Formats: sequence, C-alpha cells, structure tokens
Amino acid sequence: KEYINSNEVEEIISQKYAYTFQGKKFKKTYEEIKSQYKEVSKKFLSENFKNLLTESEEPVKWNGEFKLDDIENFKKVLDKVLSNVSERILLILQSYSKTHKKDFIFPILNPDLFKEVNFDEHTKLPKKQYNHLQTQTTLYNRKLKLLQEEVNKQSKERGEKTGIYCPIDIPLVSHLPRHTYTNLMVEIGGDVYEISKSLGHQNIHTTDSYLKLIKKRVQNRNKDLGETFF
Repeated sequence: KEYINSNEVEEIISQKYAYTFQGKKFKKTYEEIKSQYKEVSKKFLSENFKNLLTESEEPVKWNGEFKLDDIENFKKVLDKVLSNVSERILLILQSYSKTHKKDFIFPILNPDLFKEVNFDEHTKLPKKQYNHLQTQTTLYNRKLKLLQEEVNKQSKERGEKTGIYCPIDIPLVSHLPRHTYTNLMVEIGGDVYEISKSLGHQNIHTTDSYLKLIKKRVQNRNKDLGETFF
C-alpha cells in the first residue's frame, strides 16, 4: 500500500477508527492502532517473561491496571479493527492490480526502461534492461544483508538480557522467497511440473535445484525410519 498512488488507500489510512475497551473509547488512525497493538504486545511479552522468570503464581499486572487476560482481550479488539481496515485496503489493491498490470510493485526498477517489454514466460530481456535488473538485484541483496546483520545484532543484545537469542541464520537473498514457496508447494502436494511452471522455469532441471532441501529432508526421514527397525 505504501507504493501505489491511490487516493482511496490514503483516505483509509488517514481516517480515524473508533473502538471501545472496558468502557474506554478510542479513536485512532490505522497506523496509530498498529503502533498501539505493538506496544500492548511488547508490554504483554515483557510482563509474561517477568512472570516466568520469577516463577510467581500471582496474577501479573500491567501498569497496575490490567491483568494478562485483559491485555490479550485488548489485543483482540485492536486486531479486529486492523483486520477490517486491511480487508478494505486489500480490495482496493486487487482492483488496482487489474488496471496497472505492467507496473512494478516496488520503486526499485526504472519503469521507462521496460515500457516495450511484454513480461511472460517467454520473455528475454535485452542487455540494457538485463544489466539494470542485475544491478538493482545486487543492491537489494546488499540491503538485505545489512538488515540481517542489524536484526541479529539487536537479537543478541536482547538475548544478553533475557537469555533468548533468535538470530536469522539463513542468508537473506532475493531468491529466498522462491525457495520458501517451492518447499510449501511440495508440502501441500504440488508436483515438480506445477512448481516449474509457476516459477517460470523453461527447464525442469532448474527447478530440481530448488528441491535440494526437500530431498535432504526426505533422506533424513528415511534414515530415521530405517533406524526404527534395528
């Protein structure tokens, strides 16, 4: 929604939404509600962990006012408002996509370079467009690497305080979502031909390289199964 020029979306984002919790009335914008939800979640987690660490059986209060159940109910109220607004935005995005089929989703590529390109499964980009795409992909992957380093740094700092360290140990690259998609397709029963077609591969051997993790998992399971007979 941040990358399309739509007055309808802007109106939805800037509009204030009313909701009530325990007799208290609120009226906030979509972004303000998201921020409030994040803050409530953070309070919930910190107090919940505090309770676990102290092994206290007494009800934990939030700012001396709410119990944990109350906080969870407040999150449900906020989540309902956010879901309703998100559905409205999604409907607009679906309509927008039908009338802007050739637009790029993110403002990374120069659209003027691709005006004459008709993207389909047989598209072969001219050298100029291909080089532009490769350059932007490289820059994008560098940004992902910096993002991963920052996330792991913050996770380590929190881990020193809480004892919980959750780093991202898989290298973040632009192709990672395609591999995730492939694995999910296999898990729900998609065959290699369906997957190859949906990924836009012209050669099924290219798709085969995406399935290495799945094959390794199957081998491990077969090994575990074999060991049960001994």
